[in-house]
Amino acid sequence: MDNPKATHPYATSTTVVLWNAERCKIPSGVTASDILPRIQTSLVELGYVGPLEMTAIVANENRFNPAETASLRKSGIRIANFREGDEVLVDFIIMDLIVNDLVRVRPANVLVISGGGRFSDNLPRYLTDLKCLDINVMYAFCPEAAAPSHCLFSTTWEWLSLLKLED
Repeated sequence: MDNPKATHPYATSTTVVLWNAERCKIPSGVTASDILPRIQTSLVELGYVGPLEMTAIVANENRFNPAETASLRKSGIRIANFREGDEVLVDFIIMDLIVNDLVRVRPANVLVISGGGRFSDNLPRYLTDLKCLDINVMYAFCPEAAAPSHCLFSTTWEWLSLLKLED
């Protein structure tokens, strides 16, 4: 996808990455410790050079094997998990984090990594409000999901292209 370069003040603002690890799994050929550096590379290529924070949101931390969990944490990715069986709640938790946590740090960027389902259906309702709050919303979607309308987000990627596995 042809994404625009970062603009002021977002280029140097904090970017918070919220990763729905239930929908967008670690692809084969990528180690858990590769995730954050690969995302950072994609962001830097577009001029986003501010601090980067990332949270993987899962219904059960056992989604990752113990080595992946340790590797994700060691690379700086936080893991937020909740009761197994509530996988559908992951996208609602992401929206809650955006709405309630990011409004404190503005201007800010948020990169949501998810795909399909309720999140894709509900996010457009919130985008106007987020833009008014100086929050720049970027989106990466899993291969199984339909590509979102590019005009809804400042930047979009397919999950594998964000990780530099496809162009």
